[in-house]
Amino acid sequence: MLSPSEIAAVCDRVDLRQLAVDLGASFRGKARYGRCPICGGGKSAARFEIKPDGRAWVCAVCEDGGDAIKLVMRVKGIKFREAVETLGGPVVLSESERAKLDAKIKAERAKRDEDADAYRERERRALYAVWRAAAPLIGSPAEAYLRGRGITWRLDELDLRCADRPYFEGLVSDERGHKVPRLIVTGPAMLAAFVGADGRFRGLHQTWIDTARPGVKADIFDPETGEALPAKKMRGHKAGGYLRLTRSGDLTRLYCGEGIETTLSVREHMRDGFAYRAAGDLGNVAGKAATRIAHPTLKTLAGRAQSVGTADPDFDSEAMPVPPETRELILLKDGDSDAFTTDLAMRRAGARHARRGLVIRCADPGAGRDFNDIARGAA
Repeated sequence: MLSPSEIAAVCDRVDLRQLAVDLGASFRGKARYGRCPICGGGKSAARFEIKPDGRAWVCAVCEDGGDAIKLVMRVKGIKFREAVETLGGPVVLSESERAKLDAKIKAERAKRDEDADAYRERERRALYAVWRAAAPLIGSPAEAYLRGRGITWRLDELDLRCADRPYFEGLVSDERGHKVPRLIVTGPAMLAAFVGADGRFRGLHQTWIDTARPGVKADIFDPETGEALPAKKMRGHKAGGYLRLTRSGDLTRLYCGEGIETTLSVREHMRDGFAYRAAGDLGNVAGKAATRIAHPTLKTLAGRAQSVGTADPDFDSEAMPVPPETRELILLKDGDSDAFTTDLAMRRAGARHARRGLVIRCADPGAGRDFNDIARGAA
């Protein structure tokens, strides 16, 4: 196994953005955001990012990231040593070179952690101000949206809010040549709070809605490409937190789904006093996987099998918390998501949260639909 300094030496000689392009990524001009060479970007082509320092990448759809070696591993579905060889093989370092690189890595990591913590706290405070200033759910366009989705039971007990929110995607240059978020549209959005196991506010989940069509999310398009953009965005620190959907609930039984509508649709059907939480997405339900395997059918942009997480949890990663008083955990499966990936994630969530005295069940709405389809009486 290579040392951290040897890994850094391999990655330092690589132009990460060009490597991503060679592996199938696509960017607009010189932008750092583009289409992921691993997953293709899902519903949005701008969810893959090369970090400003040019040494790391992250994909919001894959919920993965890393250095040049990891990118090659993910795209090609190969192991670490093969990826290093693909990038030219190990770099032989002298003792002085190794010491210098080790010191550089340590300093960069400390600075990166410090900057990340400071940014996260600034973001948290800004989002909390948005949350506090938002309108109550009842009487807002968000209430009409939920009712249009067949969700009507005791809406006054939900901890959701509504506000007009700007929708940003990508970056543009301002009049001084500085890169700033590109504003696409401003409109009403349903808001939910991400909180940690301690109940402390962490971030916001935003769903833009179409006020002319109750129950329908807003249609949002990239003005340059015409590409459809997702009507949901999450900001703040999601991993290890959950979306607080109700102000109270008996935590001895906990229902947890990916999305707000899915989870509230089950609450609509059950009409009980137990707790309901949403994780935001599948990755936060189960956390990261310890190992990955090739998907049997899905391909990357380069035509290779997509790499997906196995059922084995990486216990060092974060996932939604399950309170100690919970005795029954009901995981709500989305049948309209990729079945292979979802099944592995549900098994991984079961393995991650397993403990003495906790019964874990998985509720399945059936292939090709989710629980909100059932709530609305959709076929």
